[in-house]
Amino acid sequence: VGRRAHQRETWDESATDGVSLCADPDDGTWQSDNAVLNLVVAGEPESGLPDHQPAVDMLDDLRTQLQSEYVGYLEDLGDLVTETIEAGAPFVDEDHSYQFFTKESDGLESGQTVALFVIDALRLDLARRLADELRTYVATLSADAPEFAVDEDVWLGTLPSETEFGKAALMPGEIQMFDVSLVDSELQPLRNNRRVTVNRRESLLGGDGWTVTREEDEGWQSTRVAYFKNDLDNIGEKELSDLEAMLARRVDSLAEFIGTKLEQGEWDQAYVLTDHGFVLLPDTASPERISRPPAASDSGRRWIAGENVDADSPGVLLDASSRLGYLDANVSILASPLKRFKKQGLGDARFYHGGLLPQEFVLDFISITQG
Repeated sequence: VGRRAHQRETWDESATDGVSLCADPDDGTWQSDNAVLNLVVAGEPESGLPDHQPAVDMLDDLRTQLQSEYVGYLEDLGDLVTETIEAGAPFVDEDHSYQFFTKESDGLESGQTVALFVIDALRLDLARRLADELRTYVATLSADAPEFAVDEDVWLGTLPSETEFGKAALMPGEIQMFDVSLVDSELQPLRNNRRVTVNRRESLLGGDGWTVTREEDEGWQSTRVAYFKNDLDNIGEKELSDLEAMLARRVDSLAEFIGTKLEQGEWDQAYVLTDHGFVLLPDTASPERISRPPAASDSGRRWIAGENVDADSPGVLLDASSRLGYLDANVSILASPLKRFKKQGLGDARFYHGGLLPQEFVLDFISITQG
């Protein structure tokens, strides 16, 4: 708690401009996000102290204050993102996740053995924790085990940052084949003008020589295996009572699982990819439900899409000026972490994605190469 309080007090000294302060992958928003997550995971350590210790009375209030400030920080970050996009400078000069298979084609088509781990909702700070744990794991392998190098690259996920679009972007094929378009008034991910459903994702991978599995002990005999897992997303949307601790434990178990597979499978290389991140709010925050504009033809919790969506709609309009080469529709996306369009159910009030904060679409991809 003390470290987090000091970080908050000295935050303005850590960067000279607002963009770096809020959105730098190393020293910006994920540093703050991860500090708050760890703060909650730590629980109430003062509960074991004698009653006369000053910490017993002050720590609970300080935790509440820091989490309240964090919500304010997310709102400020949403304003900064909105201002940046409306000034005409969004989402350029970065690698986009839909380009992954093309940019990695040399390694993927070389005939080497490859393991692909697609982990739903592996937000950047959690991915970096996973990468650090994998480095520790491979460094402790026996002398006769393969040597692996673990590297990371930052990619921009698809917008809206939801599973349907994000996983469709991570399919084999040339990048010009991928589009997010309105089809019969519904926003859909397309490959070669065909909708990418769960079944078609598997058929695309299968046609490219991949064995698809969701099991930890099936399919791993293949020389090209793609493992899909939705645990993190399921935890966030269904297990809100102990959310932070469960996310942390799941990253630990993923590191052990992936490390074991690398050691046992003798893979030449492996990749850990994800479809989207998420915004994690303290349990004291109260999201606000707002009505979607009547002109919209399709909507999620954090976005609307339609031919007549314009700049007066709630959220930030992404159209041709956004220079997102795959987005062939007018989509307005909410930047405030506390707002969502009315939709049945509010079960994921603390964990949600599909909006326009960096936490939701700036992603860390991990590459693991046998040296």
